[in-house]
Amino acid sequence: MEFKIDENLFDSGIIAPKVGTLTLENYKDLKSDDSAPIVNHARNNKYNLITLGVESPVALKNFIYLGTIYEIQANLIDVWNTVKDIPSRFYVRKLNDSDWAPIKELLNLYPPTRYSRDPNVTMEQVVVHKLKILQYLAGQYPDYSLGAFSKDNELIGFHFLKLLEDKVFLQELLVKPNSRVGFVSLQLVKENLDRVKKNTNVNYLTTRVYEDNEISMNFFTKLRFVDCKKKEHYYHMWV
Repeated sequence: MEFKIDENLFDSGIIAPKVGTLTLENYKDLKSDDSAPIVNHARNNKYNLITLGVESPVALKNFIYLGTIYEIQANLIDVWNTVKDIPSRFYVRKLNDSDWAPIKELLNLYPPTRYSRDPNVTMEQVVVHKLKILQYLAGQYPDYSLGAFSKDNELIGFHFLKLLEDKVFLQELLVKPNSRVGFVSLQLVKENLDRVKKNTNVNYLTTRVYEDNEISMNFFTKLRFVDCKKKEHYYHMWV
């Protein structure tokens, strides 16, 4: 069995002291006990956690399954035509440093992820990890890191995009549960796509959604996203 483990420097120190990302070759015929060389390698290199994402399910001993993510995509114009007439009922602006404290509070309401489902990871670790991701996105793509605010200037939602070479990745979208009326999510998407249309020549959008997140899947289906037949099954192994 051919495999390699690379340290995930982004996750190390937050999710566990040392986190490794496992890459497997020809894994579809693996048996449960074939994980032994991986365990030994991880121990010898002092890894605490090994993560694995693969297109087809595996049943390796010591690895726990933590969810499947689907990749979905859409034509930008199709999505724009769906949201362009959404009324602008909320104040939307670029996020700044003063917004990180309320954003951190919102992250406690984030839908389940592979890290929050892992019993060995605390909610505080999950929030700190997600906050680090958002701060990275805001640093790289400040014009596409938006917050929606109520009349009382309370942060009620946010939306982050990542610009790729030939498409836009809708990275993060979250709205407070008691504000999920009045088209907050749609307005955030609308205003970000308006910026994309004005500043880029990108024609396609993509995002990733957990297969059991019916609310998000239904939301993006209404925006005319379709399954592009790509998915990853995620597993963790603690050493």
